[in-house]
Amino acid sequence: MKQELLHSPHVMLGAALLVSALGGLGACQETEGKAASGAPEAATEEPGGVGTGGAVFQWPEQACVDPMAGEPAGQSDGKVCTFGAISGCTEPGRLFTDYASCEPVLTQRPYWPAPPSDYKTPSDDPRLSDPQWLGELAWVTEQTEACGCVCCHSEEAAPAAGPSNWYIEAGPVWTDSFYPAGLALVAGWVSSDALGAYPADQNNGFSRDVAGLPTTDSARMVAFFEGELQRRGFTKEDFADQTPFGGPLYQQSLYAPSECAAGEGVDAAGKITWTGGDARYVYVLSADAENPGAPPNLDLPEGTLWRLDVPSSGEPVKSGIAYGEVPPDTKQGYPADGSPEELVPGTKYYLYVWADVAIPITRCLFEVSP
Repeated sequence: MKQELLHSPHVMLGAALLVSALGGLGACQETEGKAASGAPEAATEEPGGVGTGGAVFQWPEQACVDPMAGEPAGQSDGKVCTFGAISGCTEPGRLFTDYASCEPVLTQRPYWPAPPSDYKTPSDDPRLSDPQWLGELAWVTEQTEACGCVCCHSEEAAPAAGPSNWYIEAGPVWTDSFYPAGLALVAGWVSSDALGAYPADQNNGFSRDVAGLPTTDSARMVAFFEGELQRRGFTKEDFADQTPFGGPLYQQSLYAPSECAAGEGVDAAGKITWTGGDARYVYVLSADAENPGAPPNLDLPEGTLWRLDVPSSGEPVKSGIAYGEVPPDTKQGYPADGSPEELVPGTKYYLYVWADVAIPITRCLFEVSP
């Protein structure tokens, strides 16, 4: 019998963020029912600020360290290199928590404990004595333990309040702790692109281009979780109308900007004015640019002309900074070097300002006065 409660997975990333079932952003609970048609109803997501307890987003950094005692040499001149990010993974066969800290991860998405699914594999299920299936479960476990997902989905790594939704110590089959919506995310039946991801060549071979959990073999991961959905009686059609995962991140990607209010934008002298409070990220983009999204791959959309960043250790900047100038204790996020291109009077541009990653406070179109 299909479960009536479809909880989402865990997601964690800035902005009134949420949590989705991947090793993605914070911990957002989605209480989903089954509509009469059998399709999952719209999820309701518990809001949260950037990071646990409203912590300032700490940008992922890559650490390259010696392998743990008894483990083989790393793939980077003997070192093991790992991004400290919810979407980051260490080398296959190693534990993320041995090579990266969960502390910055918990600033990248809000976390809170959430109950797991109460689905249980029957004790007489033939899979429990099937060496091939148990081998696949062991491989999925190894893949998951190599990635930042464990920071919220492991009893050992999660904060003291407990894991968020699914967790790898649940037994005897830990994937039972997923709600159907989470299984659908991992199987790629519902898009989770808005959560962001590293390309495989920067993430020890792990990608999220198909499966919702980072993996070195997307087809194998998808096949396993499609099997989990099918044994609970679900089909792709059950999720055909479900909104893509990402909560605020997905909704922000759809935002259509309107004209700036009087006084907002960049004036002829280069002064940038916005409303909503102090900012940690200030973008000036071409008018047709996509909305900035989740790091590491969606935060610099094509058409970005300039971005000013305030590190987590610095104080946010006030409205009134100058285009192309970098105040003390800030850095130019784009371009990497040199000055941004000059703004052309009469040309429309897009001002996009974040109070912190994925928390927009001003999003509007402007023209520089002649």
